[in-house]
Amino acid sequence: MKNKKPKRGWALIRVSTELQDVNRGSLEQQSNRINDWIKRENQKSSCKYEIVELFEERTSGAESNTSKRKSIYKIRKAIENKEIDFLIVEKLDRLSRDDAFNLKILRQANKLGVEIIEAESGIIDLNDKSQRMGIKFKNAFASEYSDELKDKITEKTRYAKVFNGKDNGTSVILGLDADPIEAGFYVINEKEKIIVLDMFKKFIELGSITELVKYCDLKGYKTKQYWTKGGTKKGIRVEPQKRGGIKITNNYIVKLLKNPKLRGFNTFKDDRNMFKELQDENGYVRWEYRHGRVVTKNLTDRVDSIFKENSHKERRYRKRTYLLSGILFNSQTGNKFIGEAAKSGKNVYYADRVSKIRIPKKEIEKVIIKRIKEYLSNSETLKSIFSQVLKDKYLGLPLIRENIQQCRKEIKLYQIRLEELTNALSEVLKSGKDMAEACQMLALDRNKIEKKLADVNSNLEKWVEHEKKVRNNFNNDSVEDFLRKALVGFDKKSDERKRTVIRNLIPKIEVDPNNWNEIYLYLRPDPANCHSGAKVRLEKKWRERRDSNSRPPA
Repeated sequence: MKNKKPKRGWALIRVSTELQDVNRGSLEQQSNRINDWIKRENQKSSCKYEIVELFEERTSGAESNTSKRKSIYKIRKAIENKEIDFLIVEKLDRLSRDDAFNLKILRQANKLGVEIIEAESGIIDLNDKSQRMGIKFKNAFASEYSDELKDKITEKTRYAKVFNGKDNGTSVILGLDADPIEAGFYVINEKEKIIVLDMFKKFIELGSITELVKYCDLKGYKTKQYWTKGGTKKGIRVEPQKRGGIKITNNYIVKLLKNPKLRGFNTFKDDRNMFKELQDENGYVRWEYRHGRVVTKNLTDRVDSIFKENSHKERRYRKRTYLLSGILFNSQTGNKFIGEAAKSGKNVYYADRVSKIRIPKKEIEKVIIKRIKEYLSNSETLKSIFSQVLKDKYLGLPLIRENIQQCRKEIKLYQIRLEELTNALSEVLKSGKDMAEACQMLALDRNKIEKKLADVNSNLEKWVEHEKKVRNNFNNDSVEDFLRKALVGFDKKSDERKRTVIRNLIPKIEVDPNNWNEIYLYLRPDPANCHSGAKVRLEKKWRERRDSNSRPPA
């Protein structure tokens, strides 16, 4: 008998943590079991199995981590392209603890003729009903185990925080050292504490992160210097390494001043309601570090007030809206004006950076908006739009009518269903048989339908009333009244909304920096059917005049 062509494939072994591999030798055990299965199978059959690549992973198999695993990406691509004949794992949960993902991989492999093998049970065949049931059970068990493990870890860490003041990990910071005996605790470094207090006091005095960084540089202050823990990475010994001791930056200062470890307490969202009596109004629980405060409450409160004041300034700066940015051009040079502000934030301009010309933002926006409103108040285009709205009777009425029709259709359907249930209940009662359970079910169904019918009738009444209000609001409005209301409403809109309206109607404005009376508006031919940024032919317009030879101001 001729030997068949050997099957070439990949193997995957995985542990969740480095410690799991070091203490238990889990990766080695998985590899040994996979090799044992290959040897046994090669002795039995004429078709030989050959592992050409082995993936080692030290990461969680949770659903949230699946997309981050490079080996999984390679395996999926190899199966899609039929680059391998088989994939072998010790158990299916080594591939992933996400049951939906595992089933997807199995189906894809089964469809493309790639074997998925468990060293424990052999080749997985989805055509076998018992194997399908077994896989579903294993996947469900693995997923449930993973969720249960997360819950246990979360509960333990939260209990340790609240009752023992123990942190998840000991990431060191200036002023604190990791406890040399107990993990998850800190001890105060008295020498560094003096530096930290000096930095807090100086920040209160200066009120500026940048100035504080300069001060730290003059004083020769450096970041926290510490040694990393030694260990193993991918089976290779990693020696402890020195970190920190470098120049202090703005980001480092912000993190230090806001760090909860220096304040002696922290909080977490109690989404599991483990400590109801300790929750604040937002559901957060406050817990105290065992080492206590490094910085006094008076200092931290004053620092927080400065941060709050500065944040308001930054927010005002961030929220500044340039109404004409991107659509305002220099009529003499054709250059675009761009919104910009001085470092203080007090002086705000539209700047033509090429010609080095600046126009005050407030003044030019006031002039241009006044001109826009003057033009729009006499605009035949807008009048035609509002005439169409009023011709179609009333704004929003088509939608209201549609909802009313939908409510009436639902009412008819529920009435038919209610009649059917009533007839069915009557027949059951006439039969004289002991069908108490059936009667009870039919009665419950009928009650549900009656409730739904009452809800729909209530909605119908609301829509009919709404239709009457809309009719009354629009009956007495002329086109001019409607236009006047729209222009008054424009002044009340937010800057962002004003900007959107202006861009929809006027995608380009030209202004002469030396003579603000010369303002030219480029209007869209059909503002009703355009949105901001739409690429359409622009039609140049001004107040009541149109002249192909001249270009009077708007």
